[in-house]
Amino acid sequence: MDFLMLCIIGITLLFIEKDFREYNYLLIVIIGLLFTCATSTMDSFAYENSFNMIVNNASFDSIIQMGYGIDLGFLFCMKLVSIFTNNYLIFRLCIFCISICFIILAIRKIDKKFSNSLIMYFLFPMLYDTFQIEFFLAYSIITYGLAILVKSEKYCILKYIILVVVASFIHESVIVFLVFVFVKNNNGKFFKKIILCWIIGFTVLNIFLRVNIVKSITNVLPVLGNFVGNYANGNVLNILTIIMSCTLFIFLLYYSFCIKNNSEDSNMLFLINCWSMIFLPMIFTSLDFERLFRPIQIIDYAYIINSASFKDKKLKTLEIIIIGMLLFRFWVLFDYYISNYNDVINVL
Repeated sequence: MDFLMLCIIGITLLFIEKDFREYNYLLIVIIGLLFTCATSTMDSFAYENSFNMIVNNASFDSIIQMGYGIDLGFLFCMKLVSIFTNNYLIFRLCIFCISICFIILAIRKIDKKFSNSLIMYFLFPMLYDTFQIEFFLAYSIITYGLAILVKSEKYCILKYIILVVVASFIHESVIVFLVFVFVKNNNGKFFKKIILCWIIGFTVLNIFLRVNIVKSITNVLPVLGNFVGNYANGNVLNILTIIMSCTLFIFLLYYSFCIKNNSEDSNMLFLINCWSMIFLPMIFTSLDFERLFRPIQIIDYAYIINSASFKDKKLKTLEIIIIGMLLFRFWVLFDYYISNYNDVINVL
């Protein structure tokens, strides 16, 4: 109940201009505790077993042969942390601290009041990050890179490419985020037509004809199979979750469209959101592809908080709708974690 009250208080703070520094720290501590203590999933079992093997001086090759699918960069992170601790919970805490620093740095490039953006992140997709910790670390680096790209900093393309390459050593799937380097060379109407045809074609084939295009593409281009893994095979999908997921991303796209003329970086945000739509049809194959939206989600949250204004009724309506969707998704996930006795709930 205390946790729910804190969540309610957090929601009321949304769009309030004053920055409550003490609340910032409290929020980070709470999210950090939840992240650190969520150890009951199969993903966590693989990470814990791998970390313990490294503590006992096992080679990277022996861990790779276990078939957990952990990339070398993340194993190297485990090795570094194992130098000063053999406690798996401390390792998780280290991963959280590094990742949340990248996320906060990214948010602060857009809006100094990072707590409200973190509240939105907490509602969704934070609960997924508590067990997908390898991807969490990788995509937090991408998030920082996207903030640099959106703000069009000096040498932003080069910086972004370097960050994506570094992150891909931690989780190779994030290499797909290199697609955003083409934002600078957006080709206007032609680009929009290509994206629209891709989305419609992919969606029709997946939903109505039940053709797994992701699997078909990886069959033609096996190298892509390394990046999508077993997700290409598809899984049993909950249509409500698919609708919630796609609707949220479309509303975020529309919000970025509504503010794109406010500044040069707002226009960049809109273009990046447009490019992110190439990932949308993949969700109909597997909800695991939903993770490809997480970096841009956090950037979108920062702009929503930064642009929030009671004067613009259209924007305010969109903001309320987006917050409502996040709350509903949080409620659905909260119920899911309770039913599975996840440690995130036990901490509460």
